[in-house]
Amino acid sequence: MNKKFFVPVLILVFAFSVLPLFFMPEGWAEEAVEENELAAISGVISEIADDGSYIIVDNGSNKTKFLTTKEFVEEAYLEVGEKVKAFGEQTSGGLKLVDYEYIYEGDSEEYNSEENDDYRVIPESDEGASGDLEW
Repeated sequence: MNKKFFVPVLILVFAFSVLPLFFMPEGWAEEAVEENELAAISGVISEIADDGSYIIVDNGSNKTKFLTTKEFVEEAYLEVGEKVKAFGEQTSGGLKLVDYEYIYEGDSEEYNSEENDDYRVIPESDEGASGDLEW
């Protein structure tokens, strides 16, 4: 390939792809993330539509309606009375349920199993205290 042709093309590609990034307004990436944030509501499922089109999560002070499908409700085994943390995405039709977590009695909502996978309990008995412990 001819160097006289290659160098100007390389400069143009660089100019049009990299340089505009330096002139973007501050926070442009954060703004895009904020638009896609999910609403998180913790509470008890107080109602599930017969056709599975929605569920209502009651957090004690208000009730939030999440749009869903019958297939999603059946696959997730959601039932009235279960404590959940529901994650919804705002759509033109309302808040759409995109994910959920069960809340078990005595659980801290701040517990993240991925962060605590390395946690191990050492037995209190003296058995096996000598030598290396096997996990």
